Amino acid sequence: MCLCCKRSRSLGYNYFNIQECPIEGSNLIEASAGTGKTYSIASLFLKALLQKRVKSVKNILVLTFTKAATAEIKLRIYENLLTAKRMLEETSDNVREHLFEKEPVIRDILKPYLEERSEALKIVFNAVKNFDENGIYTIHGFCNLILSEYAFSSRVLFDKNMVTDQSLLVFETVVDYWRKFAFFAPKCVMNKLEKLKFSELISLYKIKESNPHISINKPEESMTGISNKVVKFYDSAEKIHSELSGGLKNTDKTSFLELIPFEKLNGKIYKKSSIEAKVEKFLNFISGDQPLYAKDILDDSIIIYFTAGKITSSLKKNNEIDEMPEIFKMIEHFYDIYLQYLQAVDEWLTGLKKNMIDFVHKRLNAYKSARGILYFNDQLSILHDTLSDAGDHFKKRIAEEYQLVFVDEFQDTDPLQYEIIKKLFIDKSAVFFIGDPKQSIYSFRGADIYSYIKAKENVESGYTMKTNFRSESALVYGVNRIFNSRFRRENPFVIENIEYSDVDSENKGETKLIVEGEEYKPLKIWAFETSDGNLINEDEYNETAALTTAREVARLLKLSAESKAYIKHKDKYEQLKPADFAVLCRKTKEAFIVKKYLDQLGIANIISSSKSIFESEEAYEIHLLLNCISEPGNLNLIKNFLITDLMGFKPHHVKNMEESEGLGGYSIKLRGYKELLISRGIMHCVNEFLKDEQIISRLIHSPYGKRKIANINQLSEILHKKESENALQLHELINWLSNQRSGNLLKEEEYELRMETDEDALNIMTIHKSKGLQFPVVFAPFLLAGSLMHSFKPFIYHDDDMEMHLQLESDEYIQRKYALECLSENLRLAYVALTRAKYRCYTALAKTRNAGTSAFAYLFSGGDIFSKEWKKEFNNIISMENFVTEALDNEAFDFIDILPAKPESADINSDFEPSESAEKLSVEEKNLRVREFQNKTPERWKISSFSSLLRKMNPHGTFTTFMDDEVFDVSEISEEKREADYSMFSLPGGVKTGNALHDLLEHTDLNTVTESGLKEIVRKTLNLYHIDAKFKNAVCDNVNNLRKKKLGDEKGFQLKNVPYKDTLREMEFYFPSRSIDSRLIRDVLISSAGEGETERIIADSMGEASSEQIYGFMKGYIDMIFRYNDSYYIIDWKTNYLGSTYEDYREDSLNQAMLKSQYFLQYHIYTVALTLHLNSKMENFDYERHFGGVYYLFLRGIDSSENSRNGIFFHRPAQKVIADLIESFQIEPVFANGGSIGKP
Repeated sequence: MCLCCKRSRSLGYNYFNIQECPIEGSNLIEASAGTGKTYSIASLFLKALLQKRVKSVKNILVLTFTKAATAEIKLRIYENLLTAKRMLEETSDNVREHLFEKEPVIRDILKPYLEERSEALKIVFNAVKNFDENGIYTIHGFCNLILSEYAFSSRVLFDKNMVTDQSLLVFETVVDYWRKFAFFAPKCVMNKLEKLKFSELISLYKIKESNPHISINKPEESMTGISNKVVKFYDSAEKIHSELSGGLKNTDKTSFLELIPFEKLNGKIYKKSSIEAKVEKFLNFISGDQPLYAKDILDDSIIIYFTAGKITSSLKKNNEIDEMPEIFKMIEHFYDIYLQYLQAVDEWLTGLKKNMIDFVHKRLNAYKSARGILYFNDQLSILHDTLSDAGDHFKKRIAEEYQLVFVDEFQDTDPLQYEIIKKLFIDKSAVFFIGDPKQSIYSFRGADIYSYIKAKENVESGYTMKTNFRSESALVYGVNRIFNSRFRRENPFVIENIEYSDVDSENKGETKLIVEGEEYKPLKIWAFETSDGNLINEDEYNETAALTTAREVARLLKLSAESKAYIKHKDKYEQLKPADFAVLCRKTKEAFIVKKYLDQLGIANIISSSKSIFESEEAYEIHLLLNCISEPGNLNLIKNFLITDLMGFKPHHVKNMEESEGLGGYSIKLRGYKELLISRGIMHCVNEFLKDEQIISRLIHSPYGKRKIANINQLSEILHKKESENALQLHELINWLSNQRSGNLLKEEEYELRMETDEDALNIMTIHKSKGLQFPVVFAPFLLAGSLMHSFKPFIYHDDDMEMHLQLESDEYIQRKYALECLSENLRLAYVALTRAKYRCYTALAKTRNAGTSAFAYLFSGGDIFSKEWKKEFNNIISMENFVTEALDNEAFDFIDILPAKPESADINSDFEPSESAEKLSVEEKNLRVREFQNKTPERWKISSFSSLLRKMNPHGTFTTFMDDEVFDVSEISEEKREADYSMFSLPGGVKTGNALHDLLEHTDLNTVTESGLKEIVRKTLNLYHIDAKFKNAVCDNVNNLRKKKLGDEKGFQLKNVPYKDTLREMEFYFPSRSIDSRLIRDVLISSAGEGETERIIADSMGEASSEQIYGFMKGYIDMIFRYNDSYYIIDWKTNYLGSTYEDYREDSLNQAMLKSQYFLQYHIYTVALTLHLNSKMENFDYERHFGGVYYLFLRGIDSSENSRNGIFFHRPAQKVIADLIESFQIEPVFANGGSIGKP
């Protein structure tokens, strides 16, 4: 209830004491910020078990409102149970006393059971053992559970399809309504109807969706009656409008002004310069042949100046007009009818909106019911309705199952949730509502502070928690003084029954922030003011406040780097780091202003924002990508996509590609993505795109790269979820994304921007995001939001009986009630912001346009801040420092610093040096190598690969991995040779070339390809990978050399003789292993050195290896496997540059390259994989007969001589080596017919 509402009964509170609090009846625990609410729930949970108030953990219900809160409270309860178990099991008195000292609350709970511990230990042991049966849920999760378990009573389908986002359904239903009703509206409402946006209608329905039982104020008359009234007033107004248009046809501005008797009128009202502008607008409105409904609406505040009544009422004293010009009488008549017409149109629009909400609600429910769809919030409505219709037996069964109920964060409850809890458990189970009305800040999500107040009036017992465990004492006392200023308002939060009682602190100075040797006052208030006391522009204030904040952070970090600022805890000292700071904002735009200045100072920071992911640049880029995939032949779309930041091409590059037909390669690639999306889905398609285009590796080093990567991943997940839940096709996904970007669909919490990193960085977040969090130092400079509505828009308010209403039309009295509710929420937001800090908090005041009705204006003044008198008084304030000083009592200045500040140019460099600590955050540009993670992790079950084994075998070294082709400088090749031809030796190095040649050989049939066919494949491949087309002949010759090259023994065989059906390209493999031990693999190769010279060289090159064992799977990709004469061979294509002549690719050079890149290990793994595969598929597999060996073909060195061995590395590992490796992996496959895979 607001100040203007009726009073309610106030519950007497007792100080909450876990030991003395009985677990019975209905209770409300009011827990101020930082007082240990979660810990208290966990302690009562333990106490209830020991007192046998419940049978087991599954009989205690704990309800929270977010998944994160559920996880947190589960962990806290479980930790308490484990601690209690250890205390009861401990036989050593010394150890037990140490545990008691650390956890005195649990000690006191256990105290009655210490003499006879066996029964208590049994209870706690069973609680730990059966903890996975716990009843800890979100409110939605609990409702879903009840609807599922009692499906017949609730009439909910067993196979219901649960969706968390119904925005697309809502949008389509609103469109249906628009088609049915708006298109047939009277033409005389079109001038206003056209200005109505879909997003406004959808936002209105969102209110209904979040508050199913909200009352919607609507016109008393029917839509038919209102429509008739609109047409009637319009016809009258149009008639007079036509007459006026004719009467003023030849009247220009000068002659019209001559009709106005300025000399007789009050000059303040009829100031000629301002009237001239109004006359021009009025004449433009009246003139022309357009009907009235087709014209833009003219503000009635303009027309009134030309009415006979206004002119008469504005005459100077003792002046009169002999004869009023007839035109002014006609305008007055038009004015009266025009106002009635506009009011009737507004009434019609209100009725349209109300009918829309009813239509969408009914149509949506019918649609979902017919298809077995259940939206997240539908669960609440269905359960509420079920409880209203069901008998006592149904409720009794649920209450018997949950004998004790905790409702956490109860201040965030909505009316429906409260009614469900009340119907199920009040008077049946022991119930504890735990929350803090001062922290109720989620009204935009449907949370209703008045539900809390209703519960407060109806519970049997009330408790308060008043000891803060978060903040140091001086900061706690400073916040006390803010909310209990000199004016001591009876209702510091406006609404009755939300009280502020002074809070004490557990931290009596043991831990505090020391700056330059002094314990400064921890609550800082910047008082921004201009020299002349004028208002500060809000945009200017935001820039100044952000700049001041960034500079103060940099100053403190610099002092900390000099050991002049630190956190002192008893005898320990901790240096400040960026992660110790948080900047809290009201709006996302404020967050980005702060980020701008922090970035300029080099201070690491991250934004946790409520801004929608669909407002990001990446949403546009992914939208464009999907359009390109949908229309792969649309070259204009492709060009637009290529010049996005995601792709990184410059316009002149795209132009060159267009001239060289390079865009065709992308068109081919996009067709492949389209096939992939249709067959495998959006997630797989996007991931392949990111990998193929090397997006992640390129973005990670760019400014804001982590932000962009996080956005891309989030968008991919959202689109995948939407595709899966709604079975959307590509064009439907594109339409959905388009509507999200245009703001036509409902905004869901899961669509908010995610944090891009969890590194040591300053946190920038909204106050709403900060709730429940704490930081050593907090800045909250954006608490000056006003509480008045400057232009009307629909809003929620509460009547005197605390019932919720949606107001669709303007009403001065109701808007005053709404302003009071806004002020109360602003005060609660201020409270949340000021209670996040542990050691120091900064906030600010300034004379901005809206600050006169802000939270601080209310706390630091004694009157009605919505009155004209206060507005005048606020505007006359010269010194904001004096204003704050006079508002606080003398005691406040022991804890609060008032710091004068002036708006200044937002120049980060003005008389300021970046802090040393900030400088330390940037790395000096050197030729550095990224440090590798060396510590062991507890995870053992992993998927390993060749690359991961290399890291274990050579943790301190560098190596090139699979598909690595060293980038070389083309200048290494002689100028003469470069000019002579575009050969394989001058083909640029790098991953792009490697990918291109692998792609080419994967898709080319070396057995049947024709010369013309090969040329076309090569041309397309080079275009696709942006490789100069002049290399086409060299690549074609290289493939032909490869086809004809003799492999095998002296008789030899050629790849051109191997049918395509006898090849397997890019074979992905996994094989299970009980042990992947890199040191054991090394030992196998060393012990088998006698089996072959190659093995000995291999073993000698491996060095030390990690002995860590990994369990799970080994995976990899084999470029090609082929069968020839019943033997199976492995081929790996290599594009490594070893030199610019064929002689550089002889056997000794290839051996060095193989050892350098440690490819030997790779092909041993490949051989194990192929051997296992063949052994499982062939009835009589024999390694010696069926495995032919491994070819590593270095493509640059493959010459035209059929018998030359240049570029060819071949090895056939000894059977014993492969058998020992299989044994080292501890693989136990079931071999068909005992095939001879083992040792000979």
